[in-house]
Amino acid sequence: MSLVREVKTRRARYSLRIRVFFAVTLAALSLPLVVFFVSQLERNAPGALWQKTLDATDETALLVEAYAEPTEARVAVIADKYKARIRVVARTENAPTIDVDRDDPRDAFNPLEAFFFFARSSATSKDMDPATPVLAREETSYAIERGLYIDCFREELRVCRAVRAPKDREDRRWVVYVDKTSGRAVEEVYFVRRTLLRLSLVTVPLALLLGAWAARRVTLPIENLRTEALAKVSSESPGADLTEHADEVGDLAEALNTLLGALAERRAANEAFVADVVHEMKSPVAAVTAIAEALEGPVDDARRERLARALSESAKKLDALVTQFLELARAEAGMPREERDDVDLVSLATEAVERASVDPRYAAVVFETHATPKKQGPEGTTVRGVRRRLEALVRELVDNAASFAGEGGKVHVAIERATEGEGVALHVTDDGPGISAPDVDRVFERFFTTRGEKRGTGLGLALVHAVATAHGGRATASSPVHDGRGTRFTITLPRDGASIPAAKPSEKHS
Repeated sequence: MSLVREVKTRRARYSLRIRVFFAVTLAALSLPLVVFFVSQLERNAPGALWQKTLDATDETALLVEAYAEPTEARVAVIADKYKARIRVVARTENAPTIDVDRDDPRDAFNPLEAFFFFARSSATSKDMDPATPVLAREETSYAIERGLYIDCFREELRVCRAVRAPKDREDRRWVVYVDKTSGRAVEEVYFVRRTLLRLSLVTVPLALLLGAWAARRVTLPIENLRTEALAKVSSESPGADLTEHADEVGDLAEALNTLLGALAERRAANEAFVADVVHEMKSPVAAVTAIAEALEGPVDDARRERLARALSESAKKLDALVTQFLELARAEAGMPREERDDVDLVSLATEAVERASVDPRYAAVVFETHATPKKQGPEGTTVRGVRRRLEALVRELVDNAASFAGEGGKVHVAIERATEGEGVALHVTDDGPGISAPDVDRVFERFFTTRGEKRGTGLGLALVHAVATAHGGRATASSPVHDGRGTRFTITLPRDGASIPAAKPSEKHS
């Protein structure tokens, strides 16, 4: 294993443990982290309040200086802009006082802070305004003497107050008095943060221990399951017996057990397949061996001719066996690398019936066909599949039905829309002796036949079943069909390449 791959493997192996550790640790530390981030937001709140109050005061003072007399409408624009209470008071008695109150201590963060830090207040700057007249206040005197007064303090709310004493264009003297409040829970947040910082001396170590414990508890069953699964690699017959638990790891173990069971079944099927191949080849191989031994000695022309015919028949049988075994193996594997295109089942059925009708073996058999009405269009009987495989499927069913129908018998081939959604159904029916009930379930098994000693390879119907399954369809057989005779084989294939649902037990022999 390369160094890069080893590093990736280690990272992948421990990534779940690390992620669980960090997830649990972050969850345990979430409250201190939230308070910390909120405190960073609150850190700028006092400075922003101070700056907005000063800007509102300066802008109002410039307004007074720009006009002969300020108006309430112009002041209201500034008050709305800064969400402040602005008073413009004349220092002489012959001018009216302007008082526009747009102060709103709440902003987008207030609901969140009110929920977490109980910073709830319905007060505004008007509730904290002194009863003393504006011109008689100390801050007004300071502003008249120094040009500007600004201060921020904390009562029920955080309040910033600024005062300027400008002159208008006619040299009249005014006082601009601005109040702005904020309901932000700055003090509460910092108090909670200081408290949590002390508590973190205990909570942080506990969070780390909890994260490590949780990560271990989560990954330990998975590691044990991995150890069990790897131990089966060296086992000759790995069983589906991984330890199951009543949790998600148990679900994973159950899924792996299902997989191991399926692999065991596939392995058994492959072993049976190989055993069948060996068994079926023994007879023609033995015949070839016997013929070869016979040819080693002196033989007359007549016997040589008989041996040559026997050798030819054995070779043909071996060739047929090998060919059908290969076809069956590929079909059971799903034919993954074979190109698929649109195939019209009606044309395949027509070709198979025409070929069988001129076959000397079936000269006395009557063939009938019935297809979907043409008004539905060819697309109604077109499926997505491998053409030569579907040709072999239809040909095998027609030949099988004709051989059982016998002299004077009938074979009926019908193609119609299936009842399962967008599927197409192919029905091949004969009026032969039928199949006994115990044998109907076995007709698609490899090497099963009811023909006795005159049987073929016994792989034809197994190939039919495998091809239908590889195309997402299903194959079923039912017998008897009418008056205690006949057999019907039905192949249901999807039109769009999807899968046809498996047949219910009650449908297999209907």
